[in-house]
Amino acid sequence: MAIVSDLVSRVIVGKTSLKINLCSSQLRIALSNNGPKPPAPHGEERDISLEVPFVRTDRAGSTQFLIDDYRRPQADPVLVKAIARARSWFEQLRTGKAQSMAQIAAQENITDNYVSNLIHLAWLPPKQVQLILNGDPTATVLGRNKMRTHTVDPLWPDS
Repeated sequence: MAIVSDLVSRVIVGKTSLKINLCSSQLRIALSNNGPKPPAPHGEERDISLEVPFVRTDRAGSTQFLIDDYRRPQADPVLVKAIARARSWFEQLRTGKAQSMAQIAAQENITDNYVSNLIHLAWLPPKQVQLILNGDPTATVLGRNKMRTHTVDPLWPDS
C-alpha cells in the first residue's frame, strides 16, 4: 500500500480553503491490486485536486482548521426561520397573547398579508419539518406566492 507522501504531490493552505493535489499515477498504483503499472506518457500525467473550505480559529496560541462536510445537505435557513416564526405567531394567537394577525404584524413591523401567508407553515407535518431541518431536498415548500402549497403525500399518514 502506498504511503501518503507518495500520493500527495502538493498541499496549499489558503485563507479559506485547503487544497490537496494527489499524483494520479501513484493513486492508480495504490488502488490497483496488480502492483505498479507504467506511468502515463509524458505530458498526460495530471494531478487530482481536492479543495475543501474551512474556518480558521485561533485558540491559546494554536491554530485549528474546522472543516465541514460541504456535501452534506444543509437546511435552508430562510425556510427554517419562516417555520419558526409561523409557529411562534400561531402560539401567540392560540394563547391569546395576540388577538389577530394584524396585531402580530404591527408588533413585528411587517404586513398582515405576510403574516397570513407565512402562518400556514405552522401546520406542516412534523415529519416534513424534520426533513426540512435535515436539509432533505425532497422536502420542499413552494415559493413566495405559493407558501400554502407543500408536499405532504408520503409524510402525513392517511386518515
